[in-house]
Amino acid sequence: MIVKSTAAAALAAILLAGAAFPAAASSAACRAALQGEALTIAQVSERLTQQGFRDITRIERERSCYEVRAVDQAGRRVRLEVNAATGAVVETRSR
Repeated sequence: MIVKSTAAAALAAILLAGAAFPAAASSAACRAALQGEALTIAQVSERLTQQGFRDITRIERERSCYEVRAVDQAGRRVRLEVNAATGAVVETRSR
């Protein structure tokens, strides 16, 4: 129970922190209009975790993508652009 509460508190802190910084999504996929319904921030976080990303520190929506800061499978800090409708990573940049 404590682990779930801690995880929920951490996700809430991430969401609040993300609201303070404007996203800089730049790929063409993210400039296009969203086709379909957007995933929630929790769904995006879950999908990225399933793909091996960890230490997700920011998830912020910008148009049809989410900008995410995380650590990849190799331990590198990365900035991801994630399609808001599908959860697919459309761009990865090292930080």
